[in-house]
Amino acid sequence: MEGWAAGTSSGLASAVRTELYTLRHRLWALHLLGGERSFTAPLSLTETGIAATLSALLARALRPRHHLGVG
Repeated sequence: MEGWAAGTSSGLASAVRTELYTLRHRLWALHLLGGERSFTAPLSLTETGIAATLSALLARALRPRHHLGVG
């Protein structure tokens, strides 16, 4: 299970920076990130990136749901 584990606010900030770095790197590698290639630039997606994002969200919304401990 993924989650946040930080003892201080600086630890949380570091964790967020790490996650954003990973996200940007993956988007660049897949050619889904539009605009400037800089860690200070705002995130923006290409048209293909937007289509991929919407497709992934739809697939997640339509997947079967499993509830543990019910029944």
